[in-house]
Amino acid sequence: MTTLSATAFPQAVYGNTTYEQFHPSWDTWPVMVAVIPLVYMIPTVFVIARIIHVYCQSLFSRKNVPINQHIFLVLSLAQVMSFLYFVADYMMLRLPATGFFTASCATIVPNHYLKLIFFFTFYFNYSAMIFPFLLCLLRLILVNFPSTHSMEMKLSQINGPVLAASIPLALIYPMCFTFFLIPAVGYCRQLGGPYPFGSVSIYYSGGAFGNVIRYG
Repeated sequence: MTTLSATAFPQAVYGNTTYEQFHPSWDTWPVMVAVIPLVYMIPTVFVIARIIHVYCQSLFSRKNVPINQHIFLVLSLAQVMSFLYFVADYMMLRLPATGFFTASCATIVPNHYLKLIFFFTFYFNYSAMIFPFLLCLLRLILVNFPSTHSMEMKLSQINGPVLAASIPLALIYPMCFTFFLIPAVGYCRQLGGPYPFGSVSIYYSGGAFGNVIRYG
């Protein structure tokens, strides 16, 4: 097995026998950093599921559910994008940093599948930031129009076109900052200090135009 070029793949662990024989430990701080978020993210999944359930109930139930469907739609999308960002970031950094996948990472040839983890981390990050802005915009419109029957009809006429244009835009917008990762390949690399030896993360090499995202 050959090692990768240090210039094209800085701090890569692929082909390094030291990393292939690495044995992790449970009593390191990267393990604690990876475990603690699970304590609050597991209940968060149920909260997100409940929000989506209420929104779907308002769409399909024959009963009149007293909620603003436009706001609940954006709120649901904001929560989903935030959760997907957490999952992608967890797989890119927190989980590999524990060292439990270091030996496996040292045997994985750089490929586009690993790149997808890095790509979606930043894609969902930008999405998670733009949907709260859209939520504030809808609430601003709601505040400016009192809740009367005629105003509710007018709100629907305003918010409908706003969402029809802004939701697709919010999904396309992150591509403006991540498209250069499309030709890149992902690989595992050793994290710098204060991370201990054996703590790795998913990174990339070969991005378009030589663009590089700095972290870790």
